[in-house]
Amino acid sequence: MSKKEDFENFLKKENKKEDSNLPINWEEKKSKWLKQMENLDAHVKEWLREYSDKDQLKVESVKKQIHEEPLGIYDVSGLKITVGGNEAFLNPIGTIMFGTPGRADLVGKFGTFKFVLADEKASKPEIMVKVHVVGEEKKENTIEINKPKVEPKWVWKISTEPPQIEYRELNQESFLDCLIQVMNGKKKAS
Repeated sequence: MSKKEDFENFLKKENKKEDSNLPINWEEKKSKWLKQMENLDAHVKEWLREYSDKDQLKVESVKKQIHEEPLGIYDVSGLKITVGGNEAFLNPIGTIMFGTPGRADLVGKFGTFKFVLADEKASKPEIMVKVHVVGEEKKENTIEINKPKVEPKWVWKISTEPPQIEYRELNQESFLDCLIQVMNGKKKAS
């Protein structure tokens, strides 16, 4: 290997270190999270529009304050859904989460469903842990180095309970099923 190739490899390695040590842009993270919550609220309102237009239920936007350590205190919108004397809340939880960039819960007197942001292709969480010993050179996986970093396409999914967490599609039909269950504890008729 020539000195020039050695130097070019050195430059790549050092620049990769610099990229991996970039600080998190917390304002950008919060902005993306708030936009995702707005999108979820808009979907739910659309899914329920035919029923709210007939006055069979009421959907109201509600503000909530969240405190997340690196982001501070901020306002985020959720929804209150009223059917007769029953209420359910689409409650934003936050963006500083393990395994997801955001979570919102549908909460009613008969339970809770967790909605999480997940890669559209994901059927369950995938967690990668990297260990680095201080004072030693980081050893990079060659597959990871050559693999282009692609930002996932985040979509809202229903998350099952641990220990075997699975993601299920969140659409009008699945949302209505969740709403029935949190409001009266029964699954919808098939």
